[in-house]
Amino acid sequence: MVVGIVAALLIAPSFIDWNQYKGEITAQAKAFTGRDLAIDGDLKATILPAPAVVVEGLRLANADGAGAADMVQLKSVEVRVALSPLLGGRVQVESVTLVDPVIEIEKLADGRWNFELATEPDAAPVPSAPEAAAESGTAESPVALQLDRLLIENGVFVYRDAAAGVEERIDDLDARFAVASLEGPFEAEGTLTARGIPLRFDIAVGKIIEWRTMPFKTAISTERGASRLAARSAAWPTSPGSMGSSRSKPTTWPD
Repeated sequence: MVVGIVAALLIAPSFIDWNQYKGEITAQAKAFTGRDLAIDGDLKATILPAPAVVVEGLRLANADGAGAADMVQLKSVEVRVALSPLLGGRVQVESVTLVDPVIEIEKLADGRWNFELATEPDAAPVPSAPEAAAESGTAESPVALQLDRLLIENGVFVYRDAAAGVEERIDDLDARFAVASLEGPFEAEGTLTARGIPLRFDIAVGKIIEWRTMPFKTAISTERGASRLAARSAAWPTSPGSMGSSRSKPTTWPD
């Protein structure tokens, strides 16, 4: 009997119509960002084989005066979380997959950035983690977060500066990112097209430890037969709160 109850709890989410919660989700997003969030497709959630949420047709409205109607568009986003670590209080995100994302970054004519968000005037402020901990009388405990894979399929990133009349874009972005923890290490690799030139990139950043050097390496190459640029570097803080300085040795050679 116990086995049957557990099985029912694990399978039940697959039979729930999660679309009924779209209105609540978009309302919360509006209150938090001051922007309209649209979910044009289905909203799905599963427990087996791993907890996962899939949202299709996601759009976040752009700022007033921006060149595009939406700041973010996604054909779909899927988030998968490992079950066992979650039961132990650790969030291990197995994968986040963004399909056909279009992200617009723009500096508006009045100097504002389009990603500067504002909550609705009548929305109650959301307390920060330390404030919430202080109000509850409990000590703040940082959440252990691990992101195994962030996958981007056919991504487009657009940068605009309205005052300068500048527009740059990255197309055909297929990439994999890995984050072992919020302090690193970080890895990224993939392909993209910039100014009509197909490129491949490989980036690795070591773990960020206060007052210690942070090694990182990058490699960018064009198509076969063209050139390749690689660099190994290390960065370290020069004063409390500073971004630090770095030293690198770039190398260019034909493939």
